[in-house]
Amino acid sequence: MIINISQCEVAGEATGYSFEGTVSKSTRPAGCFVERSGGSYFNSDLTGSSTSSKYSALCSADAWVTTTTTTTTTTTTTTTPLYYTVSMSNCADGSMIIDVTQCEVAGEAIGYSYWETVSSTNRPAGCYVEKDGGSWFNSDLTGSWTTNAKYSALCSAHAWTTTTTTTTTTYWQSPYFWMRCEGKQALTTESMTFEDYDSIFNKVESLYQTLPDTCNATYCPQADWAGCVLRMAGHDFMDYADGEGGSDACIYMDDIDNLGLAECLHEGEFGISMADAFVDFCTTISLADFVVVAAEAVMNISRQHVLNEDPSRAGVDFRSSFKYGRTTALSCSWAHGRLPNPEDSCSAVNTTFVQRMGLSWGQSAALMGVHTLGRAKPENSGYDGWWSDVENSRKFNNDYYVSVLLKGWGPEASIGGNPGKNQWKRIDRGVNETHLGKEMMLNTDMCFVYTMDNEGLVELDAATAVENNCSCTWYMAVKVSGNVSGVNFTENKAAELYNNNEFCGSTYIPGPDAFGLQRAICCGDEFLPSEDGKVSDEFTAADCGLIVDLKGPAVSQMTTFANDEDAWLSVFSTAWRIATTNGYESLKRL
Repeated sequence: MIINISQCEVAGEATGYSFEGTVSKSTRPAGCFVERSGGSYFNSDLTGSSTSSKYSALCSADAWVTTTTTTTTTTTTTTTPLYYTVSMSNCADGSMIIDVTQCEVAGEAIGYSYWETVSSTNRPAGCYVEKDGGSWFNSDLTGSWTTNAKYSALCSAHAWTTTTTTTTTTYWQSPYFWMRCEGKQALTTESMTFEDYDSIFNKVESLYQTLPDTCNATYCPQADWAGCVLRMAGHDFMDYADGEGGSDACIYMDDIDNLGLAECLHEGEFGISMADAFVDFCTTISLADFVVVAAEAVMNISRQHVLNEDPSRAGVDFRSSFKYGRTTALSCSWAHGRLPNPEDSCSAVNTTFVQRMGLSWGQSAALMGVHTLGRAKPENSGYDGWWSDVENSRKFNNDYYVSVLLKGWGPEASIGGNPGKNQWKRIDRGVNETHLGKEMMLNTDMCFVYTMDNEGLVELDAATAVENNCSCTWYMAVKVSGNVSGVNFTENKAAELYNNNEFCGSTYIPGPDAFGLQRAICCGDEFLPSEDGKVSDEFTAADCGLIVDLKGPAVSQMTTFANDEDAWLSVFSTAWRIATTNGYESLKRL
């Protein structure tokens, strides 16, 4: 039941009824209601009841959540003396001690042992001392002075100040209520054409094109906004489990993992938001369908950056296989905690993507390719850095896989001092945070390929990697390059096709007989072999898994995606379709 005027006004407009004001009538429904062929109202008489069928209660469907936080702070000054007594008289205003614990401290501070609490009307209210006795606390605050001069009030001299702050926060649980709509917002798309799809695409593209195309180590608006739109779509479908959730445009905003999404959804990130586009379609297209189309739009737009540089690369086509008919959920409190925790490595991937969403390990790896767009920010997820180098972070390409396999990574624990946030940072010869930005990966990215042991039994974990002798992840050059010294593998061309002929930042790629030098290029000069070319067992032990036989659950697929972008795009298309249609059995083609 809506019993808040502001919420009533928002709810009325969200469902297509203009807010007409507040009334106080016992003959109308209590709280928030709508009048047929009229507007929405708030009835302040909560004893009211419906007497006419033209009135309908307007309900929240748990659309918002209100949290109240109370904080009490006590500060102590250095006023001298801290405490004083007044014989048979009240303390000065503001200095009366009316707290039992403070009374005990005050009495002992001036040499009176604390005896007990009493309830008496003929003794001073609050804290007092008795001549030649101890200190007491009188819980009867109506108590007054008698003629007995042995009582004195014990005062604080403003020794402490207690401030209590109560903060009430109300937020919408479903993004449905954040959207602006001139009319009644559609919950389910009843009809949609290719022209409708194109119109949404064009609107999203027009907003995207207003963003500066500047892209440097710390500032890349196109990458950030595209990444946020994709993050919204991903967090939306990743809460699917047992027929519940999925792409319903509802995310549990109290979940810390959803921090930062409000900016691109409706508040405005770099001055634009998804709400700016949705307003043109809100009466016919559900927000659930719109979120999927918007995500597909930013992938298409970002793919165009790739095609502009190399027209021979394949385009992407989500439009031809898109199906509509998704229903927007007004609440989803059950979604709390369903998002995969990157700290849990591939166990989290298995639970969310494989078990709940029904993807194979290869499809799960393919879907992770969206990480090529955007970055992680400490103020949002607690992690810090670009998944790709900054320029690739605004291009929808296979650089995510190229980065995982053709760069060296080392554990970075306790990001921002938080032991619950641990990641992998680039450490090879090509690292250049000034030019390329800070590059990072999460456990849930790296675990597809690497483990912390040679047998593949211990999942990758940046928090405990060092203590488990796992200080560097790197990959065999011959599996991702056809330009390895002394070897020619024409089918492995990731370095040449997609990474400027570089392996761990080096254009010189030692052959298989120089494994030690490959490790040094990827992991640091401290791993350089001795002059006779020998590599110590200590160096080998620092590898995360056996390099010649890595045991991650999707090593083969990740390698294929790095060497063959078309192969990745094909599997990604299938994985995306599964992820965005989970839970729906009767979606329709355009």
